[in-house]
Amino acid sequence: MFYSSTRSTAFDRRSRKRFTRRWKISNLIWCSLRKLLMTIIEKFDGGPVGVGTIAASISENRESIEDMIEPYLIQIGLLNRTQRGRMATAAAYKHFGLKPPVSLQLVAMAS
Repeated sequence: MFYSSTRSTAFDRRSRKRFTRRWKISNLIWCSLRKLLMTIIEKFDGGPVGVGTIAASISENRESIEDMIEPYLIQIGLLNRTQRGRMATAAAYKHFGLKPPVSLQLVAMAS
């Protein structure tokens, strides 16, 4: 089982393998994706937060985030890139078994 850094939400290995095969990403990228999303959700209340701040908080360089990590998260609908910064979507919260903030629930219901 995989656990979030501060939450007791468990992820089973089968779900992780299915996700990895579907999106054709390596185990290393999977860990970076999860780390980036959980940082935005837990440290920055879902965003918006600048990519430089994210990079510093997860000890990753900005180019790696913009070139390798972000495209997958945006493509699968777990991250939004706005003028004010990066934001976790309601789907990202649900993916980790967390309740999205009311503001994201309203956006999800409107679309």
